Amino acid sequence: MIGHDCVSADIIKEVNESQFFAILADDATSGQREVLSLVLRYGSKDNTIKEQFLQFHPFEKWTGQILGQQNVDHLSRLG
Repeated sequence: MIGHDCVSADIIKEVNESQFFAILADDATSGQREVLSLVLRYGSKDNTIKEQFLQFHPFEKWTGQILGQQNVDHLSRLG
């Protein structure tokens, strides 16, 4: 998924350049699988608030601590 990687890299670059950001996470069911949707909200250079969908991330265990750690690990891999 080269195109997806390029878009994610652009979003991560913008987030890293912003003064603030928030991570929004929500669960959804895709068939028989639980997935977590990750969205980033951040201030852009033109002083507007942007909200960008990053991706769906599958998960198997459902506790706040586990999901929080999965989010940190996943976002750390993205940059």
